[in-house]
Amino acid sequence: MTYCGRPSTACHACRQKRGKCDRRKPGCGQCARKRISCPGYRDPDTIVVRDQTVSTIRRFRAKRDRLTKELTPHESAILPPVHEHPTKPTKPTTTPPDSLSFGLAIAPAPEDAASAFFLFCYAPAGPMACLPILANVCSPADVLLMPALLAPALAILSFEFKQPSLMKLARKNYATALKEVNLALASPTHVANDSTLASVLLLALFEAVAFQRSDSLNSWTVHVNGAAELLKVRGPSQFESALGRALFLDVSNGIYASCAQRRIATPAAISELWVHWRKIAGDDGPEVGMGRVSDAMANLLARMTASGEESLGNEGVVREGLELDALLVHLLEQLEEISPYQTLPPVEVPTLAYNNVAHNYKSPQAARHWNVLRMMRMFVNKWVYRAASAMQDVSIGGVGSEEVILPERLLEMTARNSETMAFDVLSSVPFFQCLPSWRHSNQSMARWLIWPLSAVAVSMFVPVSAQMYARNSLQAIVKDSGLSQAAEALDMVDERRSLENWLHLCHLS
Repeated sequence: MTYCGRPSTACHACRQKRGKCDRRKPGCGQCARKRISCPGYRDPDTIVVRDQTVSTIRRFRAKRDRLTKELTPHESAILPPVHEHPTKPTKPTTTPPDSLSFGLAIAPAPEDAASAFFLFCYAPAGPMACLPILANVCSPADVLLMPALLAPALAILSFEFKQPSLMKLARKNYATALKEVNLALASPTHVANDSTLASVLLLALFEAVAFQRSDSLNSWTVHVNGAAELLKVRGPSQFESALGRALFLDVSNGIYASCAQRRIATPAAISELWVHWRKIAGDDGPEVGMGRVSDAMANLLARMTASGEESLGNEGVVREGLELDALLVHLLEQLEEISPYQTLPPVEVPTLAYNNVAHNYKSPQAARHWNVLRMMRMFVNKWVYRAASAMQDVSIGGVGSEEVILPERLLEMTARNSETMAFDVLSSVPFFQCLPSWRHSNQSMARWLIWPLSAVAVSMFVPVSAQMYARNSLQAIVKDSGLSQAAEALDMVDERRSLENWLHLCHLS
């Protein structure tokens, strides 16, 4: 809604014909000369507000389409398009407003403000590939009024502008969306629709954003499992549309994270669907590579923690871990070609950088993607390190071409890999901290740092100075954003507790 300025004082007929009205009363001269009855004048104190929802959506689509043309095919497949970040990060100079007015003379309704913020600020730079496409293929009314979308949108806006009252409205829409989803799931004609699967994903997003620790994790897991069942129902035909493919990738990311968190293998039906997806995307595509690595990590974790014959011994962990690390190195090389980052020269490095090293990325999503792969390498190398510590020597390679690696060499290699990845994570912190608040969702950017910083803060492979930098960066996030996830993570680090299994939700919201 937009304020249209001072209303015209001409009569209704002259306003419609854009004629010059002399404003006589009871009827104007123009109407008298035309020998028509003057319809009269409106109240000059009336405030005119124009509904610009549809035009706002059109501008959003045009902006996104223009940016999409500027990206390479690989980059547009991985990352939602946004403006490129300037070469040198600059500290934000504005603070979040205390109201929801967004600079308008009249504050919009909470639902309108949340939808606009969600579509303009969150969706283009968010972790879900389906959101920009969903906004494009659905009508404006469907996008803006869908309770499943309003629930996370209002929750995000509640944290962004520190308005707790919006969370109550978000939960109300969440409850409404649950009822609508249950009705859709009971309908044979609606169960396989894109809108049904998108609604389930948005409900999972709400749980990740709202965050009630174990309650949110359990509810998020339920939604992800439900989305996995919908993928089975939809079958290979879901790959025929861009939205269907994006929904499949978003659900797959949630499934892999959930399986890794619960130490269970990936469902066989999901693996079968990935066979169909590889035929479309190609075996060496970045999305396929990421899916292959995520699947392998979940299955490796499941076998590491299994008992009996299904358990994987130390030598098996080392073998499969090294193979997995090689796949991750290949993905990092692919990402370097698709979305390279710059190491800033010393004179341009912000004072808050660790060891006077800072990276600059093309976009926040690119930085997030880099850090996801770095964390995966940190975890895999830690598993290999622990397994190798319990062995006398390690043999790797195929039959007839095995190479014996001394434990000391393997321990040194995995420790060095973990340290390098941790330092790169810390070098990304200034980029996130210096993002302009008017362009990006501050809360989302802060959430994307919680898991990587927590992993570095408790890593045994980095010096104390790196651990303290990660810990202090977490503390800064708590102070600046007030995010409860950051506060919980900081407590775990300070109390030397094991990192709890909900931290991945920060990276998926």
